[in-house]
Amino acid sequence: MKTKTNNSTRSAIVCGALLAASISAHAATVTWDGGAADGNLFATAANWDPDKTPTNGDTFIINTAVTVNGPTAASNNLPLGATINLSGGSTLTTNGGVIRLNNSNITVDSTSSLTGAFWDLNHGDIIFANGSVATMANWEQKGTNSFTYQLGAAGFTTLTPGTFRLGDGTTMANATYNVDMANYLGGIGVITLMDFTTDFPGVDNTSFQTATLNVLNAGGYTANLQWNNTTEAIELNVTGIPEPSAFVIFGTASLLTAFRRRRNARI
Repeated sequence: MKTKTNNSTRSAIVCGALLAASISAHAATVTWDGGAADGNLFATAANWDPDKTPTNGDTFIINTAVTVNGPTAASNNLPLGATINLSGGSTLTTNGGVIRLNNSNITVDSTSSLTGAFWDLNHGDIIFANGSVATMANWEQKGTNSFTYQLGAAGFTTLTPGTFRLGDGTTMANATYNVDMANYLGGIGVITLMDFTTDFPGVDNTSFQTATLNVLNAGGYTANLQWNNTTEAIELNVTGIPEPSAFVIFGTASLLTAFRRRRNARI
């Protein structure tokens, strides 16, 4: 059976491919150096090494203890499809009241922060390491978003934005929430990932469960994501730990390996 593709669909595919190719062709990696001494404006070429006006598809590395002010243009958009890596105690904040992700990808390490008045998450993806901070006054999911929370050994430091919002017809079903438990050793209990002051009407655990919810690298733990209707919080509920037999098997195998190595060393 053949699938028919109309002219408008073909045009959309071609335009998308051309846009991706254009972004890739002009993309570069730049590192923050603050050379402009202008109040740490993201959009200033001299604040990056090499000096370059931020462009669609660029990768931006901010790895020092500095607060960088987001774009100030009328749209307040980050460059389309940008990758932003925050580390070393750095902070990305809004400038002019709002910052729009514009299909950007942001990684926030355990020492770094997102702050400011209004974050329009416009098709953006964010990865939060345990210990990172998010205190923006407004957190607006818009379009398709994904959020990843990387647990530490004991759990996760709660992120505390103000008001949770849904923009331009976005529903909870547009979002993907991932929790990475690879480093977790904390046992059963409820881990609060994000705790909002207020939420958008209609957001509750029923609507939250329509999102794509993934628990990764559980290592034998049993856990599920949930929305707490009372506290307006996103939580990971860890209800089970690896069976003791698994630890016994692992321990026995480790002892046997050590015994073989010691015996081989003597031969």
